[in-house]
Amino acid sequence: MRECAKLGCRESAIATVGLRYQERVVWVADLLEQRDPNLIDLCAGHADRLVAPYGWSRLDERLKVPAEQPARLEALVEVVEAEQEAAPVVEPPARAWQ
Repeated sequence: MRECAKLGCRESAIATVGLRYQERVVWVADLLEQRDPNLIDLCAGHADRLVAPYGWSRLDERLKVPAEQPARLEALVEVVEAEQEAAPVVEPPARAWQ
């Protein structure tokens, strides 16, 4: 089994990541059987958190998406909604020149 390519990570790789420069796409696919030196192998956590550079898109082509992903997404949505409800509404200061 191959390890995640992220420095210091000892988790098993479950996804292969590559770049399509012409299309400006970062793609994530199920782990390839053979290691390719032009591609990166990542664990589930790093593959799920991968963010495409500005102006690029992320294409997740994995067939075996980890089962915990929806639960984490729901938890994140709950946290964001709770923060939005708790945040005070701040009115912008009036402009002196108006």
